[in-house]
Amino acid sequence: PGGEDAEMVAAAIRKKAAARERGGAAVHGCVDAVLAAARVATFEEGLAKEKEIFERLLGRSEQGRARRYAFFAERRATSGGVSKAALGAAMPVTSPADKRNKIGVVGAGLMGGGIVINFLRAGYDVALVDKDDGSLGRGAETIRRQLARHKARRAGTLSTSTDLTSLAGCRLVVEAVFENLELKKTIFRSLNTIVLAPDPHAICCTNTSTLDVDAVAAVTSAPERVMGMHFFSPAHLMRLVENVQGRRTSPVTLAAITAYCRHIKKVAVMVQNGKNGFVGNRMLDPFTSEAMFLLEDGASPSDVDRALTDFGMKAGPLQISDIAGLDINYLIRKEKGLLAREDGSPGPNRRPGEDYCEITDDLYALLGRRGQKNGRGFFDYDPKVAKGRAPLPSPEVDAFLAKHRALIGRTEARVPPPGEVVLRTLLGLVNEGFKLLAEGVAANPSDVDVIYLNGYGWPVWRGGAPYWGGETGGGAAGGQK
Repeated sequence: PGGEDAEMVAAAIRKKAAARERGGAAVHGCVDAVLAAARVATFEEGLAKEKEIFERLLGRSEQGRARRYAFFAERRATSGGVSKAALGAAMPVTSPADKRNKIGVVGAGLMGGGIVINFLRAGYDVALVDKDDGSLGRGAETIRRQLARHKARRAGTLSTSTDLTSLAGCRLVVEAVFENLELKKTIFRSLNTIVLAPDPHAICCTNTSTLDVDAVAAVTSAPERVMGMHFFSPAHLMRLVENVQGRRTSPVTLAAITAYCRHIKKVAVMVQNGKNGFVGNRMLDPFTSEAMFLLEDGASPSDVDRALTDFGMKAGPLQISDIAGLDINYLIRKEKGLLAREDGSPGPNRRPGEDYCEITDDLYALLGRRGQKNGRGFFDYDPKVAKGRAPLPSPEVDAFLAKHRALIGRTEARVPPPGEVVLRTLLGLVNEGFKLLAEGVAANPSDVDVIYLNGYGWPVWRGGAPYWGGETGGGAAGGQK
């Protein structure tokens, strides 16, 4: 095109692209090269300009270095520490082409339904079990609607039942009920009899974000064939799975689960069974806790989340909480013994002197705000706006926060600047990541980065959480160096 036409096209592309300093360096470099072709007199001059742009992006761009790091980190992580030979042997025996590989899922809720969709889309036949016909019917209808929306071409067959014995013959069962250790143990006692004991090749996994996988495995006669599979919500859209290795999980089981994840096209990262969660959610705790303290200081939910999305994250900590469900987070803290007692004294398992903010607990327990699922969390969600997924300021939450600040003596609200919000939230998150490495829950920093890139909306052009911490020391919180 002529120079004038090229300028118009370039302007339109730049308008749609991310800002150069916010992850768009490569796109803007491409536009610069196209413009150069329209401006220079000869082909050779155009090549020279393109080479100059390429070398600048390759050699001096921090965004380019971060993207390349993330690319190779993901490929290292998804082997799960399993040898090529072991994974090569596991791939055909876990394939959906082998109809003996029937999948069972326990729990027809949001998470269970998403897990079912993953396996059906890959061509596996799936048996779904829930406790009552109503939950089962609603879950199955949502699954069929989602499959139709995504036009799954080779979907397997779905069967449903309220009877766990319908899972007999399944090679892999994923339990996906809510976070209650005793309930999961009860289910696994039954799965031991129905699935694990009759078939020496069968595997059972618990979908949990925080609970002790070894405690679940211990109620079975085959703990070597039990492990965790922490899917991320919505499970049919999110790429990440944290595969949780128990103390007695066998290498054969690890290879099989890694292979299943390959078949359903997940980015699977192997982690160890840890205390109070695994990698992603352990790091999320200080991140979200600091967001609560920022609210107490005087920030609004929009102030906090906007600072993090301007940093490059796909969602801020409060919208993430709404997506996960304030009710789910409440149950997790209850299970951990963190909730305040009826007399107002600290929960039994809080560390002495630990700062604990009860804003999230009270939004659910006192106001019934469950998050995106009922349109009311830290934000309001209108089904007419972005299909109910866009966070909108909530007058009820603003009034609640003003009352909460008054109760704790914060009479003069201070709105922290965006750079402070970023540093306070993300440095705690990064530090927790390095603690997990020291404890051996994560194998290496790049695994942690892959988890945050694929499960928590970390911007790929910043490389990952430990990567960012190591590169900047937090000093470039407000922008890309």
